[in-house]
Amino acid sequence: MSDVYLFQTPNDGDIEFKDGDITIDSGIRTAAYLSLFGGNNNDGGFDDTTFTWWANYSETDNDLKYRSETQYLLDTEPLTSNLLRRIEDAAERDLKWFFRDDIFQSIKVYASSQTINRLELTVLLDDLELIFVEEING
Repeated sequence: MSDVYLFQTPNDGDIEFKDGDITIDSGIRTAAYLSLFGGNNNDGGFDDTTFTWWANYSETDNDLKYRSETQYLLDTEPLTSNLLRRIEDAAERDLKWFFRDDIFQSIKVYASSQTINRLELTVLLDDLELIFVEEING
């Protein structure tokens, strides 16, 4: 699997250039990043699809639609210890498509916040560890 390497910045996602070329990610980090933070941030991932990302309208398989419930929670709720547990659950739902074709067998998500307005999200997919750091606007 290859994707353009996307990463989080204080102004949301960005791509990387090295020697004039776009950096490619040969792992699943970008796919996970898009699943967690790549939908319409007004879409809560619930039954109401009014604010779903435009490309979801052509996708017929619900498991492959970007809903990004994780992103929605971060954009609409204050970062509290209760929200951290809800983010862990949302991240597991956002990443459930990794289990469709036995890409991974297990998932565990840990959300923490060591400083104000900063989320650290650790995703364990089998033995692979992915860490996402998200700055929350005030």
